[in-house]
Amino acid sequence: MKIFIANCTKQDNLFAYRIPETAGVKTQAIRMGSQAQIPGELNHIQVEGIIEQHRIYGLVTVEEFERMKVFVPFVIAR
Repeated sequence: MKIFIANCTKQDNLFAYRIPETAGVKTQAIRMGSQAQIPGELNHIQVEGIIEQHRIYGLVTVEEFERMKVFVPFVIAR
């Protein structure tokens, strides 16, 4: 499964994440107002792990984004 992260902020971001069952932290640079693909083929459990890691920082899915009434810094699309 391929996923994309959209950066809705007004600054470039280095999106740091951990893939469950894999050692170390991975990063993906995302320019302000753009999106980037997380490299590799991820399974459902790995995608859900990345989502849960960043929920506390405001990450929402595309489906949730449509209902949001507050600023959302990051949106994930599967």
